[in-house]
Amino acid sequence: MYVKTMKNRVSALFVALVMMLSLLAVGASAWTGGEGIEVYWNDEKVGTVKYDEIYDKIKEYNPNTYSSHKNGSYKSYVGQVYHLNKFLGKVNKAEEWASAPAETTFELYDPDYVKNAAKLTKAELDETRNAYDESGNLIEAAVKPGFMNESGKDYFQFVYGQKEVGENTNSNFAKFTSDKNAVLKINVPTDPADDPSEDEEQGDGIEIYWDDKKVGTVNYDQIVDDVSRATSTVKYSAVNGKGDRTPDIEGYVYKFSQLMKAVEKDKDWENASIKTKVEIAYGDDKKELTKSELFEDRYYFDESGNKVNRVNAGLMDIGRGTDNRNFQLVYGQKTAGEKNKSNFYTFSRNVITKISIDTPELTIKGPDGQSDELFFDDLNTLWQEEGSKKYSYSSINTHPTFRVEEYYGPTLKTVLSKVGINLDELSDTDVIRFLGADGRYGDITVKNIKATRYAFPNGKSNNNFTGTTEAQLKDKVEVPFIIDVAHTKANIRDIFGQIDPQDQNRSYYVSEITTISVLKDAATEYKDWSPTIADGGKYYEGAKLDFDLVLPEGVYEGFVYYTASTDGTAPAEPSHSDILYNFAQNQSDDIDYLDPKKAEFYNSYVFTDAEKTIINVKTYI
Repeated sequence: MYVKTMKNRVSALFVALVMMLSLLAVGASAWTGGEGIEVYWNDEKVGTVKYDEIYDKIKEYNPNTYSSHKNGSYKSYVGQVYHLNKFLGKVNKAEEWASAPAETTFELYDPDYVKNAAKLTKAELDETRNAYDESGNLIEAAVKPGFMNESGKDYFQFVYGQKEVGENTNSNFAKFTSDKNAVLKINVPTDPADDPSEDEEQGDGIEIYWDDKKVGTVNYDQIVDDVSRATSTVKYSAVNGKGDRTPDIEGYVYKFSQLMKAVEKDKDWENASIKTKVEIAYGDDKKELTKSELFEDRYYFDESGNKVNRVNAGLMDIGRGTDNRNFQLVYGQKTAGEKNKSNFYTFSRNVITKISIDTPELTIKGPDGQSDELFFDDLNTLWQEEGSKKYSYSSINTHPTFRVEEYYGPTLKTVLSKVGINLDELSDTDVIRFLGADGRYGDITVKNIKATRYAFPNGKSNNNFTGTTEAQLKDKVEVPFIIDVAHTKANIRDIFGQIDPQDQNRSYYVSEITTISVLKDAATEYKDWSPTIADGGKYYEGAKLDFDLVLPEGVYEGFVYYTASTDGTAPAEPSHSDILYNFAQNQSDDIDYLDPKKAEFYNSYVFTDAEKTIINVKTYI
């Protein structure tokens, strides 16, 4: 949110034609489909998500673009999307979906058009997918599957991205157009270990979870087969909790990297932070280590403390060649005296073992190369230690729609201090970037972050943004700039208050933040950017004034506040409390909603005495 000021005085000597721009309605006025989408989980109906509920939720969302191909033909779709995980949350199945195996089937259809059903697997929906233009250029990264109300249409359709340019996805872009309910059927494969009809041994392998999502099971038989091919044993040195060296441990090892490769997570493991947590659960017992403990260079030391050779973390096959085929977690030592024996964890083939990988949710980057990574639990702990309250923050988006919601979390100042960044010492022209998982970001100057901000519980405008009223200011509460932890670790957000009830701030609430970066002196000043008067004509009493504004390249929203006098005297300096003339992202055009020349206007000045009127303008972008 970069702020600049520029005055432009307009008198009756300037004349222009009247521009009348009406608000364009976004979304559909009525549905031609049934009540909603019936959801079945393993053939049991678990609820119906109504179309009206979806529409009410997404009508203020920014539109997304999805691309598809069918028989070589390209098409793009633009509209507001209700993501699949939120949809399943409506029927209390979001968590089960997140942990369901990749083979889980997803079938969505309109009862009148069953032959056009969307039939996919969870693996297809979980893969990272993007949107491309017709030339194969990336439009949007990591688009999520969901239900789109395509701009200007009166139906929903299911959409998801493409793994690569040209991939045929269109056949699964199912529409719901009949007078019946649509149907979604999700079927989770039965685990033989959970099926009483299958006479199989409990504990057939190691279940692997990555950030709370099950990514696969590695069978013990597979591990045994792989270990059986090993031609040499590996020796590990160990020191117990008392600091005493214990007898060496020697055997055939299935490397931890092999385990990750078996569930196609080897690249993710290689790129994961060294702070990544690894929890091994065996029955009621658990061990937790970090990637650095398992992955950093570790060695076997002889009894004299000499470093002999580097060893890998892995699972040692105990009792190879016997019926006692148990496994033991082993890893080396960084130093000869390091205590590591307590984590040499043994488990039997007869019990399912669960290994959970938990990566940090948030990376903080400073201007001088310093960085740190925080888990969601770290943010919660910072909030509790700080003692910050829960606040009801007020906000307005660019439509403009007023909202009051409860948020809580540690202050940005405290979070930045984790990497030695003192917010108070940063320059006003420094910029803090909040980067989301989908590649979108919000840049906010330190000047704006340091500004005193409030929650206005009575801030809803009933005066068409013609200036702030005393009623709107009533009961205001100062609120801090926070990193929100109220909306789960999958949706960390930056949250801050308003300078004034007319201050439009919600578009800078970035969802699913993964990185916060401090950019030194990155603010851009637009010195010659100011509104002009449309065309060239004369203004008369009762005429409406509209400003012509062309936004700088790469800037997609901005605001004009202005004051006016009708007696020929200079009007006061404008502030956020004065008349708001808002131009926002156009959300009613299928393809040009990012074109700054196509903007919606929400306010105009009506002349009462055109001959003596002077307008003083302050512009914000």
